[in-house]
Amino acid sequence: MTMNSENNGNPVMPSQMVLPTVDMQYLYRFERTLAGLEKGLHNDDDPEEIAMQTIEVARDFYDADWCGLISGDLDAGIFYPYWWVNRAEGRMAQTKFDEFEFLKDYDTWTHALLHGENVVLNGLTQRKAGVTGSEFRHYQKMDVQSVIGIPLFYHKPCGFMIIKNPRLYTDQPTMLAILGYVVLNCWKEQQNLEALKLQMKQPCAELTSEKDVYIRLFGEPEIHTLKGQLSAQTLNSPKGWRLISYLVIHKRPVPIRTIAEALSNDSESEYAQNALRVVMSRMKPKLESILDPKNSLVVNAGYGYRINDFYHLITDLQEFERYIANAKAQPDIAPRIEEYKKAVKLYRGPVYREASHEHWLLATAEHYAIEYLFAVNQLLKDLAELKDYQSVQHFASKALEIEPGNAEAVYWLIAALMKIGSVQSAQAEYDRAKQMLPEPAFKELQEKLLVEQIYLK
Repeated sequence: MTMNSENNGNPVMPSQMVLPTVDMQYLYRFERTLAGLEKGLHNDDDPEEIAMQTIEVARDFYDADWCGLISGDLDAGIFYPYWWVNRAEGRMAQTKFDEFEFLKDYDTWTHALLHGENVVLNGLTQRKAGVTGSEFRHYQKMDVQSVIGIPLFYHKPCGFMIIKNPRLYTDQPTMLAILGYVVLNCWKEQQNLEALKLQMKQPCAELTSEKDVYIRLFGEPEIHTLKGQLSAQTLNSPKGWRLISYLVIHKRPVPIRTIAEALSNDSESEYAQNALRVVMSRMKPKLESILDPKNSLVVNAGYGYRINDFYHLITDLQEFERYIANAKAQPDIAPRIEEYKKAVKLYRGPVYREASHEHWLLATAEHYAIEYLFAVNQLLKDLAELKDYQSVQHFASKALEIEPGNAEAVYWLIAALMKIGSVQSAQAEYDRAKQMLPEPAFKELQEKLLVEQIYLK
């Protein structure tokens, strides 16, 4: 029984209650669909296969043309189909979505994702109130007459489960919400499996907190966290590495137009900016696999991008500068040598070697190359002063692997080899220098060797 104020507080008997109209066929199909899905997935542990079967069930329940998981990236301002099923062509067939769609063209969906609201639109053969012209043109391009979308959240808004052109239950999003939750968890499991592949056995010593992010830019770029690492090979995105490197070097929010013009050769600014958004979204899943999923490494700063302040960013460039400054400030030779050793060990080649010749990076790369030459040459001089010729040989050889034209390192290598009695090796290095060095540099090398009474042919 229940009470009704309009009935003077007297109990309302079941026979007097007015119940909503219930579509029994809908309830029956609802129950049978969920029971059938659960039974069909008993022996499956592949998250992608479970997701695809669930998407097919959603498509069939609504008798729709298309159903899929749409990944949405609010930071980059784009979304794209991740898993989908087409009634006519089946799984992952060609779709009328562009590879990437831009949220600025879909006001309805942007609002829904930000506010956690379902989208239910019918009768889209004509433009409806509240639907912008741009959004309507996209519906026409994709032959959308009706659509249901359920926003999905994993720490933050991450996309939609969408049904296109449903013929049944066109205003009933409940089943789609339940099945969307299943698909979302499959997506999360897939991301976790990818993260396991990137897990490190021995994290960097510099990492002590979950918020620490260590970025190496000398030579080939790398990102390290306590959860894993990404190399240039595992995060196979040259444009993505350029974006990260640019923001790390600039240390402040940068307008997207400025970044696009710096990193792109494309004269069309809008196209270059959209390409940058696509790059950012593509690399995000792998970045999030070693980071806090709630906090992206690169975030939208309102008018551009920046490195997320949530993280404690450590770079080899910063450490290199610190070791050099410590060494220059150290009057005693032994501790000075230790600081220079730390610095030169960090330098694995030009800053982001692949892009070091590009105009946006050239000045930075040259700065650190000059600093490295100074540091390694001073280190060799200090080691020789202590008569540690084995170490002179070691560090001179390493220096020449990085910069074969370093005449000072050639001199110290030959001098060290002579001091430890390796005359043949010294002669070989001398012959190599004759081929490698410009004539003025080689003549200067000969003169320095003669001063030390080192005679080679």
